[in-house]
Amino acid sequence: MKSKITILLVFVGALIINTAVSADQLEKRAFINGLRPMSMGGAFIAVADDENAFFYNPAGITETTGYSLQVLSMDAVLLTDTLDLYKFYKDNGKDINNWSELTQQQQVEIVNKILNNALDKPAGILISAPSVTFINKPIAIKENYLNFGIGLFSWIESVAKFKRGVLFPSLYYNAEVTGISIIPLAYKITFLDAVKLHRTLSLGVNFKYMYRIKNCQDRVSLDEIQNYEFLNALLEGTAFGMDFGVIYRLNTRWNFGLNVTDIFTTCVKYKNVYKNSQDYGKRLNGSIKPNLGVGIAYIPEKFYYWPDKYLNTNNNLMFVFDIIGFTEAEEYFIESFFKKIHFGTECKLSPFVIRMGFNSGYPTVGLGIVTKIVNLEYAFYGEEQGAYAGQKPAWFHRMQLSVKFGNNDKSKK
Repeated sequence: MKSKITILLVFVGALIINTAVSADQLEKRAFINGLRPMSMGGAFIAVADDENAFFYNPAGITETTGYSLQVLSMDAVLLTDTLDLYKFYKDNGKDINNWSELTQQQQVEIVNKILNNALDKPAGILISAPSVTFINKPIAIKENYLNFGIGLFSWIESVAKFKRGVLFPSLYYNAEVTGISIIPLAYKITFLDAVKLHRTLSLGVNFKYMYRIKNCQDRVSLDEIQNYEFLNALLEGTAFGMDFGVIYRLNTRWNFGLNVTDIFTTCVKYKNVYKNSQDYGKRLNGSIKPNLGVGIAYIPEKFYYWPDKYLNTNNNLMFVFDIIGFTEAEEYFIESFFKKIHFGTECKLSPFVIRMGFNSGYPTVGLGIVTKIVNLEYAFYGEEQGAYAGQKPAWFHRMQLSVKFGNNDKSKK
């Protein structure tokens, strides 16, 4: 067992070194920021006891005691600036689309309106198609347990904004349709006397396949918009990847987690598929680099509201803390440290749930009605879009409806 722990440490160390060697174009991770984790400040690595384990920590599927089948999950996310930018374009779109026909004075007026009202305000929306997940009940192997599952996810994500240019503002846009299938495999070790550990250790791995269609342009000038062919850069790509996760349960109150997404650097192979483009058939590669995070979860037995006065929590209160992004090659760890901090809490008042937290320093809040079959949840949260906390905040409204079946009783863990 000691040799296995040593191999694990060497493996993680090699991963950190690996993050600096890829020369491909950086690609956005195929990752769903779950509504429940985001309403708790984005911290979930040491919890991962539901369908969010597919993205936050594959070792978490061992937290189930029976099978779990989610047959429907509809998710819609809206950037708060979206309606403002839509209104701006509705009022000024005609002039922007006929830029070359405007007088110099009219062009100056439009530029001033963009600079004062629309510059660097992202408009975006994410809509997920119905996703399906299945987690099998644990399979006993002597004192230990094996879990596996399968998840099918797809979503549409788009964002657009006006960026500052050398002479005039320009338009940036990115639209993506992503589908991903994930097979998690996890093993819970309950017999750890050989290394003098207490409680349980879960090890998990994701095997995943991604299909993505995207259309992205960094700068479209105002005089190009009128006749610009927006499908010119339509790309189709596929990729295979792996994630790795660990959850150590010290006792019934404390969990410690580690998760690494895209552990070997996932290479996305693209080709241009728009027949009218001069780059039709052209191929290029993108890379999704590893992302390492660690987390802690604490479930108190009692909640003290006055000295010697307390309420029994009945395991319905939880505090979580994560540090995510140790291996971000484009960011200096010290300068971006507060961006990597995530913490929050969850309080269950069946059938209601309340969540709060801080995501990279931005407040988050969530409310929901959670039953054994149907869940209806809402979250509002801030997210950092820049390299360090406080640089480029974005604010999101989010709604989710999910339907699931199973015999998973978490009280038996």
